[in-house]
Amino acid sequence: MSKLQHFLLLLAFTSLLMPLLAISPATRIEEQRILLKIKQIFGNPPSLESWKPSSSSPCDWLEISCSNGTVTYISLGRKNISTTLPRIICDLPNLQGIDFSDNSIPGNFPDFLCSCKKLNHLDLSGNHFLGPIPDDIQCLSGLRYLNLGYNNFYSIPKGVGQLQELTSLTISWNSLRTIPVLEIGNLSNLEELSLSVNEGLAPDEIPLEFAGLKKLKSLSMGQTNLIGEIPQF
Repeated sequence: MSKLQHFLLLLAFTSLLMPLLAISPATRIEEQRILLKIKQIFGNPPSLESWKPSSSSPCDWLEISCSNGTVTYISLGRKNISTTLPRIICDLPNLQGIDFSDNSIPGNFPDFLCSCKKLNHLDLSGNHFLGPIPDDIQCLSGLRYLNLGYNNFYSIPKGVGQLQELTSLTISWNSLRTIPVLEIGNLSNLEELSLSVNEGLAPDEIPLEFAGLKKLKSLSMGQTNLIGEIPQF
């Protein structure tokens, strides 16, 4: 084998190892500790039986997705969770996606999620959340997907208009009283918008401001007391 061939072989082998080397054993241990704490807070449900202390990476656990050896996504939909979300979840340094859909999680919108600095996917649909969506929702500026459907939220703050990365926004089946139409109309990357079944909204015309949603592909507004012609997008 020539020196050049040896070098190229070594380079290829190193490139395969880099994702594993990039995450230190200490990080993997810490991520496992955080996830086991979350499991404990949830009452050690049988649905998380695969989450056990081990020398292997939590990337091998069900409901966990990783990238380059670090936890990036937690999928805990339909796990019969009925306690509030733990703040410790944002201690996962590279967390990008959270799915807690179709549980029975109570309380207000978990404002501590602002500490999840890399979050781009958030699904809290189908729970028992209530109250207003917090005024500082814009702290989640990296969100591309936000689903808060099937809860009891009654207001959306104007800050939602600053979530400029959003491509999908669902707030259907809630108790909304008003909609910040101007701000939502400024979500230039939005492709999907669902506001359906919010019967607490006062009767009004379909907002002309939605005409600014030039990338919109799907719009759902049934049972919202909004009437009239749909604006040209």
